[in-house]
Amino acid sequence: MAFKKLKNQDLIMIPNRKQDADLLNYFNNGRLIEAEKLATALTKKFPGDKLAWKVLVGVFIATGRLDEAHDAGQRLVEFSPRDAEAHYNLGVAQQQLEKLSEAEKSYLKALGLQPDYAEACCNLGIIQQQRGRFTEAEKHFSQAIALKPEFAKAHNAIAILFKQMGRLEEAEESYKRAIALAPDFVNAHFNYGNTLSEMGKLEEAEACYKQALVLQPYNAKVFWSLHGIQKTLQSAEYWIDRCLEIEKNHTEAKLTKTALRFYQGERKAFDALMHSELRSHSYMRSFNWVFNLPSLPELHFNRWHFFNAIVKKAILKSRSMNSVYGEADLLNIS
Repeated sequence: MAFKKLKNQDLIMIPNRKQDADLLNYFNNGRLIEAEKLATALTKKFPGDKLAWKVLVGVFIATGRLDEAHDAGQRLVEFSPRDAEAHYNLGVAQQQLEKLSEAEKSYLKALGLQPDYAEACCNLGIIQQQRGRFTEAEKHFSQAIALKPEFAKAHNAIAILFKQMGRLEEAEESYKRAIALAPDFVNAHFNYGNTLSEMGKLEEAEACYKQALVLQPYNAKVFWSLHGIQKTLQSAEYWIDRCLEIEKNHTEAKLTKTALRFYQGERKAFDALMHSELRSHSYMRSFNWVFNLPSLPELHFNRWHFFNAIVKKAILKSRSMNSVYGEADLLNIS
């Protein structure tokens, strides 16, 4: 959740206007250490310096110091209770701290002061979606888009909501708009890939995932998603290995890798996991049930290949035996 760049209108009258200009320059150009040092000095010397407090909130959010961002944000709204952006920035800190009720109130205050605040509308919608209030979320995402049609984040957000609601075609169109507006938007490519996978458009999904990797080559979640649209054990294992290279403690990837090795005749690692704290993991319980069947079923990594295999197997069996196949003949581990 990006902190907004500050503008010259955020300057206030203090003895040294050059310091304000330096502060803007440091923050907007990513020189966060210098920005924090100067902003801290200014808030001590001029406790009501709105710009300095805004910069501190932004620096703390950018560096993951969310409690400090929250405290600075509260100071900022005390000094500037009629500043919509001050309430918005506090809301960002609260949202990242998962203080969703407080964040919602902050965004509503921002919108009360500035009804056309598209970013506040979008973040408010995200909170409402997280809390299961889909109708309200859709309203605020749509409002954000109406206020700012080029707002790629809002198009991505409403697409996520559409997917969650099962409105996959609408999600697809919204992702297309988000990507058209922001071709370098990694999460939009990734999320679009997930939607295409859900729709069974696996080749298009793979293209989206790979474009996300072009933009962000070391993204473990993309490698993990790529494994789930593969047809063969070997290709799935390749992407799982890539995932583990980036995030060696990715639990699902580790467990699935062990299961694949079991399929290839290597059961030592799986047996070791069955004697570890991971034995109660849902993946391990499922794998253990399968591995204790009289024979290992065919392996599929997504339901589309699984369904295709079921159809093919049903046709073959009906032709040759005029009988029904058993449930354990196939395994889907998506």
